Amino acid sequence: MKKLLVFFLLLHYASLWAQITISSTTFAAPGDVYQVAQDLDITPFTVTEPSSTAQTWDYSTLSADATREETIIDASTDPVATENFPSADIVSPYVSGTLTFYAQINTNSIEAVGSNLNLLGFSLPLALIQPYILRQAPITYNSSDNNTASFGLDLPVSAIPGLDTTLQNLNPIPFTTVDSFRVLLNINTNYVVDAFGKLTLPNMPTADVLRIKRTDALGYTVAVHVASFIGGFWVDLPLGDLPIPTETVTYEFRDAIHHDALLTASTIPVTGAVSTVSYRYVEAPAIGINPVSTQLNQVNIAPNPTTGLCQIQTQTLANTIRVTSLAGKTIMEFTPQSTNLKIDLSGHPKGIYLVEVINTNNNKIVVEKIVLIKIDKT
Repeated sequence: MKKLLVFFLLLHYASLWAQITISSTTFAAPGDVYQVAQDLDITPFTVTEPSSTAQTWDYSTLSADATREETIIDASTDPVATENFPSADIVSPYVSGTLTFYAQINTNSIEAVGSNLNLLGFSLPLALIQPYILRQAPITYNSSDNNTASFGLDLPVSAIPGLDTTLQNLNPIPFTTVDSFRVLLNINTNYVVDAFGKLTLPNMPTADVLRIKRTDALGYTVAVHVASFIGGFWVDLPLGDLPIPTETVTYEFRDAIHHDALLTASTIPVTGAVSTVSYRYVEAPAIGINPVSTQLNQVNIAPNPTTGLCQIQTQTLANTIRVTSLAGKTIMEFTPQSTNLKIDLSGHPKGIYLVEVINTNNNKIVVEKIVLIKIDKT
């Protein structure tokens, strides 16, 4: 009888454990700071089977090969949002600012209404014909949903040299000319909360979490705008099957406190093998508050941009401060004797440099950008 009672108690405890709910109160707000570490050696990470009973994931052996800090800002202060995405509430950086989402906060979801791709100093805003759901709530074990979003990009053929000739040759309609082209990316996203349990990460307390398996399937179409004496119209180009990966799977571990996933594991398209693991290496901030002001993570660089001379100020004494190029080359490295360090970059080419502030006592690494400009004195 005792064994039977213990069995039912365990079942009851497991069922309670399953009722972790991610509510809309965990949504991002301006001022929130993502502090994320990436482990490029994914040996400690394994994908367990889906389960309706509690699991335990101990990833405390993950180590930070790369780190980043990204801040949510108010869309009304962002010029790209004001011009292209006026309905956005927040600007959410992704992939260290290479891709930025402009999102609208609703009662039960955060939806991207646009995005901006930053490559080699060029900004490319992409409108969303259908919104892309970044976060959805409430969710609990076994929640599932499906969503399709479309990114659209229209450009005149003159924007890319030689493109007008190429597209004109593909145009199947005689006595017409091609004046612009359109690229549509369709993303079908399916997610299911397939497991629940306890997650342990480096420098973090063990948390009750839900695991979300998200599958993104990519489709694409290219169309040209054809002009003729009767008017203009769009024609889809018969591209056939292009040899590019079309499906990725991402696992997210989320708790009821933090608005972003505590751990994210991305897989390689086609093979399905885990390629990168990103995780939070410090406590996430409360909604709308940046708590790093009381930690080493508060780093001030002034002036920034700079013409060469600037000062790096940290909250506490760092073990190492390293300045590197975007290519990863170390420009200078110091063992500071105080919380104020003056550096001179005037002998280096203009551009963006990274300042790494390292504290080996508590395993904290902060990376900030510094912009070096040159003033033409002629």
